Amino acid sequence: VKYYCARVVKEHPDVSKLFARRFPYLIIDEAQDCSRIQMSIIDSLVTRGHAEVMLVGDPFQAIYEWRDAEPMLLVSKTKNQAWSSIELSKSIRSGGEICRLLNRLHPSRTIIPNEDISDSSVVFHQCADIETTLREFLQCAKDMGIEVSTETVAVMYGGHHSHSNPRGQISTPT
Repeated sequence: VKYYCARVVKEHPDVSKLFARRFPYLIIDEAQDCSRIQMSIIDSLVTRGHAEVMLVGDPFQAIYEWRDAEPMLLVSKTKNQAWSSIELSKSIRSGGEICRLLNRLHPSRTIIPNEDISDSSVVFHQCADIETTLREFLQCAKDMGIEVSTETVAVMYGGHHSHSNPRGQISTPT
C-alpha cells in the first residue's frame, strides 16, 4: 500500500495539491519510525508545495527498525537547510527516574524530567541473550508484586542501526 501511495503522489502532482488543500497541516508524530517509502511520500508532498509539515520524533526512541524504519531519515532533515528544527530537551511524559536512565544510556544529550510526574522505579540489567533477560525481567515483575499477564506487562526488544548521536527534534520545512 505504501508503495502505491508513493507512486500516486509522485506521478500525479494534482493529487498532492488536492491533499494539501484538504489537509493543510500535517503533523507526523514518531517520525523516527518512518520508512524510506513513507519519508519519500512526505518529501513528495513538500516538493509539490505542501509547506505546513511537521515531523516530531526522537531517533533514540526508534522501535520499528525491524519494519524498515530508518531513524537517520529524520536526523537528515535536521541537517537539511530546507527544514528548520527545534530541539526538545524537556520531557512532558517522563519523570526523573526514566530521564536519568535515558541520559545514562545516551550521554550525548540531556533530557530534563517533568517534575510533575512520579515514575516507577527503573531497573537496569544487561544480559547477552534475550531469553535470560526476559526470564529475569518477568521474575523481577513477580517479585515486585506485579501480576504478569498480557494486560499488565509488555516486553519490547529492539536495536539501533544508527551510528551517530542524534537528538530528539521537531523539524519543519522552511
